[in-house]
Amino acid sequence: MILAYWLHHFGKCEENIWSTVKFLDNLGLQIHPTMSVLVQTQQFIFVGFVICSRTMTVRLTSEKIENIKHLCTELYHKKFTTIRKCSQLVGMLVASEPGVLFAPFHYRPLEKLNSKT
Repeated sequence: MILAYWLHHFGKCEENIWSTVKFLDNLGLQIHPTMSVLVQTQQFIFVGFVICSRTMTVRLTSEKIENIKHLCTELYHKKFTTIRKCSQLVGMLVASEPGVLFAPFHYRPLEKLNSKT
């Protein structure tokens, strides 16, 4: 019974998506099939963030996390660094703010150091 209910609503949702795509196509707007999520899903990647509707969370992709970790370790092991490298790290951390709860606590001290030099 529950499966039949779910299948009915899934079919209605899919039908609604395709009618919307046709409507937008008739208006002259093209829907890019690889850039659009046309199948019902609970988790998707958007602009470097993993958005999950099941847990209602936004987090960084593993690729973004690895880039930040790599740059942090690179700067940590250097005795001296350039302002450009430090600014690059601050930029990455600022861009990650929607997916990291206390991001400003991590990049504000770096911003202050950067502005002093």
